[in-house]
Amino acid sequence: MTKTKLPTFRKWAGKFAERRRAVFAALVAAACFAIAHESLRRYFAAPLACDQPCPDGVGCDPLSLSVEVKPTRIKAGTPYALWYRAELKNRSCRRLSVLNASAFVDSKELRGKTSGLWITVVGPDGQELERLDEPQPDGGIAWDYGSTQGHKIVPGGTIHPYRKDQAVYQEALRSGKLDENWYAVLYPGESFTTIPAKLRPYRIVVTSSSKYGGITDGSTWVDADDAPSFPAPPEGFQTFDRYAFKRPGRYSIKFGYVAEPNFMTVHPHWEALSKSIQSRLAKIGLKPDYSLIFSETAIRLETAPQLIEVTNEASCCR
Repeated sequence: MTKTKLPTFRKWAGKFAERRRAVFAALVAAACFAIAHESLRRYFAAPLACDQPCPDGVGCDPLSLSVEVKPTRIKAGTPYALWYRAELKNRSCRRLSVLNASAFVDSKELRGKTSGLWITVVGPDGQELERLDEPQPDGGIAWDYGSTQGHKIVPGGTIHPYRKDQAVYQEALRSGKLDENWYAVLYPGESFTTIPAKLRPYRIVVTSSSKYGGITDGSTWVDADDAPSFPAPPEGFQTFDRYAFKRPGRYSIKFGYVAEPNFMTVHPHWEALSKSIQSRLAKIGLKPDYSLIFSETAIRLETAPQLIEVTNEASCCR
């Protein structure tokens, strides 16, 4: 009887050994996976190695602003005589977002001190100049309220000499530095510079759908081939067209910037991956935890005043 049961015992012992080996292999695989998972998690969660002057954005200015205005001497009453180039730089080790960059894209957004880039111009009499609603020299769009439905070029309408450089603008959108609402996103050490102007005169084409005239329902631009001669803008500069410098003397121009950005940690190894790979790795818990901090107080920057001399000399500034 013992001889009869011995093969059965050996068979059972062999199966047990196989299962034990399988369990051991599974445990080894699980341990290897856990070690690899933790190593990859730490790798992707590693913060950016950064030596910016304001690492955490606390107790210092995480942004810097520099503005150049040219030329420094102009003839009184000359339209489109001044130009500006502004640069906003991230001095922190975090990604900064919700940065109002509208005045970096279009000079007509260069206005009050509540958000984004602002300006004050003080004249020779010590009084602040009033900002114009429309560019110089003629100051307005001649809307054609009596046109029939469809596009029509407005006779005698304002000619706008300059447009933003579309190549630079589209590259800013493509790179993610600028969104469609004209808010900038800056990684540590990155900067955003004024979208430069290009000389390409145009008129407004107005669409009116009301037989009684009144408010138009749309507009577009057309090239103004009959435009008078305008100066080409300095390379990289935006037109400074919302102030009229009619009186000779010294003018003081000061720029500033106001922002309440979001601060987010940067994980360069993770962000180097494509979106599809990120999506797959996130399903197994490898996406790093992003620390998002909302600014509790506004960041306020100001530049030193820049002096501009305005003169009536006939030989000036050619």
